[in-house]
Amino acid sequence: MNRESESIIFFDGECNFCNFTIKYIIKYIKNASYRFSAQKSKFALRLFREIGVKNNFNSIILMSSGKLFYEAEAIFKIIKNLRYPAKFLYVFNVFPKFINMYLYKVISNNRNKIYNKKMCKYPEKDISKLFIIE
Repeated sequence: MNRESESIIFFDGECNFCNFTIKYIIKYIKNASYRFSAQKSKFALRLFREIGVKNNFNSIILMSSGKLFYEAEAIFKIIKNLRYPAKFLYVFNVFPKFINMYLYKVISNNRNKIYNKKMCKYPEKDISKLFIIE
């Protein structure tokens, strides 16, 4: 796998909110340029160790063009590459960064209350090729 040309979304992997979010991204993705990996997968843990990333497993991480983006910044980079109507969410990027980060933290810290904490199930066969499961 060429990390420089592939965009990978690393997600929590332990809650229904992440499951919903990943399915939403897949539904509105413009092209098949994103791959997905749970942050606690062997692949992610090995990659994070290789590149020296300290992970708290509590935020979404996007690796794109060899760069890492976290939290709200990652979300807006992902949304920018979605089709409409999902792309409409990009309008929230007009808020100052500190507001977007605050909103991200509120949602992140309460995601298990919003979508009862459960392990994310394995992806359906038609989208399983997008997931890196090691």
